[in-house]
Amino acid sequence: MTKLHRTLNLATVEDDTGIALSLENFLYHFHLDVRNVLSRGPFSQLCIAAAVREDYEEPLEEYVSKALPRLCAIDSRNWIM
Repeated sequence: MTKLHRTLNLATVEDDTGIALSLENFLYHFHLDVRNVLSRGPFSQLCIAAAVREDYEEPLEEYVSKALPRLCAIDSRNWIM
């Protein structure tokens, strides 16, 4: 699923399902793996791109955005713990 498709789907999740928009509900409804979504950036940025959330200023967001793809690639219990 491309970023554009995810963004368009975010805008209609509440209307289509009647459930509140959250990362958990979005993943469940579209049968997605959390790594596929977060490896491309924070969920909040997708919500902002879909105009379902207002933009905000977070000083650490750049670091988190760079770290998410790396964190999603971890598959070792030793690294996670």
